[in-house]
Amino acid sequence: MVSISGEFDISAAADVERRIRPIEEQVPILVLDLREVSFLDSSALRLLMMLDANARERGRRVALVRGPEQVHRVFRITRLEHQLEFVDHPTDLSRPTQRES
Repeated sequence: MVSISGEFDISAAADVERRIRPIEEQVPILVLDLREVSFLDSSALRLLMMLDANARERGRRVALVRGPEQVHRVFRITRLEHQLEFVDHPTDLSRPTQRES
């Protein structure tokens, strides 16, 4: 699981990507914990969508641990909450996916 905190914006997206790259091919489910994120911009959305698309191509999953309401609202407004997989807690991953295909 990769935990992200603070502002997940253009300046943080490259760092998050560097942290993820070494492990993304080693795990069947890449879990990104957004519970400590205070702000999310389009750079973060782009990275998350790219990671999800790459995972799908390889038969893997990306799961996002739902962040605070002000962060999750961005996913609702962009309708990405219906395309990406969200869980309330990492232990919820044993349940069926919440992503629409």
